[in-house]
Amino acid sequence: MKVTDLNRLATLAQATSTAKKPAPKARSDTTCDVKLSSLATWLAELRSEAKTEPEARSADIARARSDIETGTLDQDLDAAVDALLLEI
Repeated sequence: MKVTDLNRLATLAQATSTAKKPAPKARSDTTCDVKLSSLATWLAELRSEAKTEPEARSADIARARSDIETGTLDQDLDAAVDALLLEI
């Protein structure tokens, strides 16, 4: 057999090598074990707990912002820290 047109062979080789190959099919019987770090587990727990917390009350926030702007917000820092610690 005699090959006379090498350009066609080169073009064919390029076309077949650059063609996208189909992705392998996913197997439904394959399982994976995934381990999360302790930090990732803790973050997932925090997110889950945050979803159960009530939404911030916009009226209370607006009143607090107004009190801050006018200087009438309660300035007792110790009481504020104590109240915050009780929430935690």
